[in-house]
Parts: sequence; structure tokens; C-alpha cells
Amino acid sequence: MLNPWTGLPDSAPFVLAEDRAMVEAHNLRRKAEHQFQLAALPEPYLGTIDAPVVLFNLNPGFDPLDLVNYATEARKSMMRRCLSHELHPDEAFYFLTDQFQGTGGWHWWNAKLKPVIDAVGLERVRRGVLVIEQVPYKSRRFYGLPRTLPSQEYTFELARQAVARNAVIVVMRSYKSWMSHVPELAEADHHRLSSSQNVMISRGNCPTGFEEIVEGLRRDP
Repeated sequence: MLNPWTGLPDSAPFVLAEDRAMVEAHNLRRKAEHQFQLAALPEPYLGTIDAPVVLFNLNPGFDPLDLVNYATEARKSMMRRCLSHELHPDEAFYFLTDQFQGTGGWHWWNAKLKPVIDAVGLERVRRGVLVIEQVPYKSRRFYGLPRTLPSQEYTFELARQAVARNAVIVVMRSYKSWMSHVPELAEADHHRLSSSQNVMISRGNCPTGFEEIVEGLRRDP
């Protein structure tokens, strides 16, 4: 399947042509907090697509500071190269790199993955974890879409690939929706978090999968 994100416009609004009508219709119907923020680059995934640990999330959050913090040429370049799977494995989870230190994404992911980082080290987490966002566009709060966006088909293909290669899969949020879009997940070994509000990847919040995550990352070269 072709990667649609290579066709993202060079300037805002940052929305794929095939998604645009549905995204704009969504924004017209929703309150400001639920609207997709098209001045911000989408984040459909973070990390390398063949990572041994894959986290299924819902959608990236938005903070107005993102428009300033992610506006440097170096950061924008990394985010775009991630979209086209061009980043080196050491950089692909760019929110865990020094380049993004101090940003909202850096603080959020370092906090949510701290127990794993403490267990195996930052480098292994940065190289070995892939996050797949079910909906790629940022919003302050999420409000469900009535239909599947065309770009989500690629998202679900990445999820199916993770299932096929027996990756360690953790569903962070929106479990029922992930199951409906990726039915192969039902037959795969996967894990859920005890709390989908506080999505820290820890022994307490991921009791069935934490040790498997750690083992998978330690095996990763």
C-alpha cells in the first residue's frame, strides 16, 4: 500500500487532499476543542515501522505552543521525514531525541514511557517503539469521526503488519474501535492498559505486557 503522507502539502492547512472534505466537515460541526488543528503537522505515527513494540493510540493532542515549538526548520524536517519513513531508527521516535527536548511531546512521551526507559534505557526505547495514532490530526480533545478517513487505511495497514510480525502490541486507547478496524487483533497476542486515561506504560498499568515489552526491547539490536 502506498504511503499517503508523502503527499502532505508543504504549507498549512496540513491535511491530505483525500481527507480534506471529511476533516473540514468535522470541523464545521464541532466545538473548537474538538476541531482538528490543521496549522499543525499531523502525527499519524512515531518510530520505525518494523519496531518490536507497537502502541496503538487514538490521536495526537494539541497545545497552541506546538505551533511555535515545532516550527524550527530542523524539527519540521524530522517530522516530515518521519511521515515518509526516512528517519534513521535512532531518530524516528523524534519526541525522544535531543532535538525536541523541552517540547510538549518530549515531556509527554518521556513521562508515559519512563518506566520502560528506566528498565532498558532511552536508546532502546527510541529505536524499538512505534506509536500508531488511529486518527492522525491533532485536537485538544477527541470527538469521534462518523466515517473512516481515507488516510486511515494506511494506518490500519501498519497495524496489521505489526500483528503479522508478532510485535508486542499495547492498545493505549479506543480498544473497541481498534478491534473493529483491525479484526486481526482479536487473534493476536496483545495487551490493554488498566487505565486509558493515564496511559503510562508501567507494570501497574500494563500488568500483562510490561515484562514482554521490556524483553522485546532488550532483544532489539
